[in-house]
Amino acid sequence: MIFYPQKVDKSRLMRAVDTALAKKQIKPATYYPTQAGSPGAQEARDAIAAGAELVIVAGGDGTIRPVLQVLANHHVLSQTDSPQSSQTPTPALGIIPVGTGNVLARNLGLPLSNMARAATIAVAGTNRRIDVGQVTMTFAGERPNETHVFGVMAGLGLDAKIFANTNSRLKRRIGWVAYIDGGLRSLPVTFERLSVSVNDQEPRQLKLHTLIVGNCGVLPGNINLMPEARIDDGLLDLAAVGPRRIWNWIDFWNRVIVVNWLIKRVVGWRKLASQTANVKTLENLRGAKVTVKPEGTVNIQLDGDPFGPVEQAQFDVIPLAVTVRV
Repeated sequence: MIFYPQKVDKSRLMRAVDTALAKKQIKPATYYPTQAGSPGAQEARDAIAAGAELVIVAGGDGTIRPVLQVLANHHVLSQTDSPQSSQTPTPALGIIPVGTGNVLARNLGLPLSNMARAATIAVAGTNRRIDVGQVTMTFAGERPNETHVFGVMAGLGLDAKIFANTNSRLKRRIGWVAYIDGGLRSLPVTFERLSVSVNDQEPRQLKLHTLIVGNCGVLPGNINLMPEARIDDGLLDLAAVGPRRIWNWIDFWNRVIVVNWLIKRVVGWRKLASQTANVKTLENLRGAKVTVKPEGTVNIQLDGDPFGPVEQAQFDVIPLAVTVRV
């Protein structure tokens, strides 16, 4: 049981989890609090080394992402003949959402405000295999390349600046409202020029504020930037956000809220929406491999964690890499 102590009441968490385990006649959990320099990855490795069949995470997307990375890497190694390969099965992942956005939990349909119910699902829910995205980032200067996974989405441009400029203490205190402060700190809004290649096709030259590369598409407030995104389809979905004028921003919000609502409920609305879409406002692409090269550098974030400016980002999908309880 991995938990983020700054956000989670341990005694309340233990009551919920141990009660759920007792109902299934499973012994009480071992609890691993995350540390300042270890937001979940080492704790997940320790749990696997101890023979855990289930790893439950109580936290937000920033706590879940390092755990996903460990579980996905363990899954990939288990499929190879590498000397590092382990015969130990990859544990399933249970999620108790207690973060700011809880975007992965939202896309999996998990309860966001009922810890006892979330704990019951984490312990006794149905197993569902999901994809994870993977990105190799090339940085300027002497900083070495880094490869990380993400469960929700990566963002290049404005949204990454907002996450980087959001005060972490303010975020812990008032939640998602702190992003407004981060947005104000990111003004003025500027355009990024990115070369984007999907599945090794001829690169597209895009002028935009933000490029989202997503494993799933629904954000808080039922905002859906990528209506075709599925968390288990073996593909990554892209949303290129580039409104030029105030009416383009009106069009943008109309499309990600009102039009997506109608698409789910009115026959034929999807085709009409596609025919009338302004790609300068919002363009969607999809593929299993995505290469992004900015003019100069561009800021990047993964599941809300800022990683700074990159010179290139190479995205891939690891299909059905993690088993989640839903």
